[in-house]
Amino acid sequence: MGALKNFLCVNVVMQDLIRHPVSTGIFSIFPCRVLIQYNRRLKPSRALLARNDRKSNYAKFSKYGLTLCIILALMLACFQESTAGTLITLEGCRERALVNSEDLRVEKTRREQAHLRTREQRTHYLPKVTASGHYLDSRNRFEWDVESSLFDPLGRIISPATINPLTGRPINDVSGHHIMKQTAYYTKVEARQPLYMGGKINAANRMSEVAERISLKAVEAKRQDVIVEADQTYWRFVAVGEKLQSARKYVELLEALEAKVNHAVETGLVHRNELLKVRVRRNEALLDLERAKNGRELLRMSLCRIMGFDPGTSLKIADEEITIPAADELPEAPVLSVIDRPDYRMLEDKVDLTRENERLVRSDFLPRVGITAGYHYLGGIELYQTSLEGRGYYLLASAEIPLWQWGEGKYKTQSAKLDSHIAQLELEKYKKLMKLEIRQAFFAMSEAHSRCAMTEAALEEAEANMEMSRDFYELGMEQLTDHLEAQSRRQQAEAEHITAKSEFKIEETNYHRSLGKCP
Repeated sequence: MGALKNFLCVNVVMQDLIRHPVSTGIFSIFPCRVLIQYNRRLKPSRALLARNDRKSNYAKFSKYGLTLCIILALMLACFQESTAGTLITLEGCRERALVNSEDLRVEKTRREQAHLRTREQRTHYLPKVTASGHYLDSRNRFEWDVESSLFDPLGRIISPATINPLTGRPINDVSGHHIMKQTAYYTKVEARQPLYMGGKINAANRMSEVAERISLKAVEAKRQDVIVEADQTYWRFVAVGEKLQSARKYVELLEALEAKVNHAVETGLVHRNELLKVRVRRNEALLDLERAKNGRELLRMSLCRIMGFDPGTSLKIADEEITIPAADELPEAPVLSVIDRPDYRMLEDKVDLTRENERLVRSDFLPRVGITAGYHYLGGIELYQTSLEGRGYYLLASAEIPLWQWGEGKYKTQSAKLDSHIAQLELEKYKKLMKLEIRQAFFAMSEAHSRCAMTEAALEEAEANMEMSRDFYELGMEQLTDHLEAQSRRQQAEAEHITAKSEFKIEETNYHRSLGKCP
């Protein structure tokens, strides 16, 4: 009985898969082969039941039947998922857009770069340790000053006559060696520590910290840009979907009207000209339907690009219809505060950056003090076969004081101060513009909400007008042209209402962005 149940389960799954629209073409090739194979296995299993050898065959058949059921069920689930498409919500669209945005990744990389530069500037407080080595092997002729005296290891003076006047080199000693060897080498390891650089290191570190803060705010600004782009594409995609459904209903309405007018033409109640009028409107509606399909396809591909999907991915939007909040749920008139906007905070940091740059420029014309400590070794120098080696520790203190540059430091410092003044003026200018932008975004959102209310009322009136026109036309109290015009006005009113709803959603996002509080 267990094997028979498994066989029936396989039959049911196979029948479901064969009836599935996606798998019809696949299973139309080999379903009979699978069923015949299992029917052939079933017959010998029944014969073996009569021979009291059922257990092994039932177990084998149960194993194969269960495996096939699982495989076919998984295939059916994959087919259904591919047919339905990927379900997308507004929050999911934003999250995927933030993950897959190339521009946002570039800003994050720049933030990491700014952080590394900050760590680099901090190393200037620490000593720099270096090692160096030099080796000399000269094959050129030495220039000897014959007026001076040379000394042997015992301090005795060598007469100038011992210098070969033809080569300019000393005469070899008794052992055949030159008096002075022609090779030498020198090595050292030293550490340099700046003590006072006129405030240059401190200014450079503060500038790097300000630049890092600017990079953080640039990431936040780009994040809001990505969210705005995702919201705009999402709501326009939803709006085009609604317009597509509306266009299909309008085409169906015109086709039904065409059938009625065609029947009236065949019975001789109306002239054929009336039928042509309906067909002209139907062709226009079909063209609008095709445009809506193309627009939806382009927005689908754009949404896939934003979320990082393949361009051919099928999408299913969770918001099949755009809902608008009531008037009392709208935010009140905003407080004109720009402190939360990342671009405003970037301008503030820019002012700080120019002030630190002013200190950096001034430091180039202040005294500098540093110390150097190290160990050196000198070898390879021989005089009369006596090695003149030197080694030891050393400490060097240095100071550099600029005295006179003909006013260069004064002019550069004044120019840096003017840069700070320009940055402050730009901050005040853009602060006013940002406040104006907040007010403008609020007005745009309020206007979009009012437009939604007006288009909704216009849609209700157009629907009532169309129903009344249909009744009058069926009673013969209205011309076909007027009835077609009423249907067209209703279709146009619905399209305008859908557009108004999508524009409200977009303006709402823009308003939150103007406040610096984009979700």
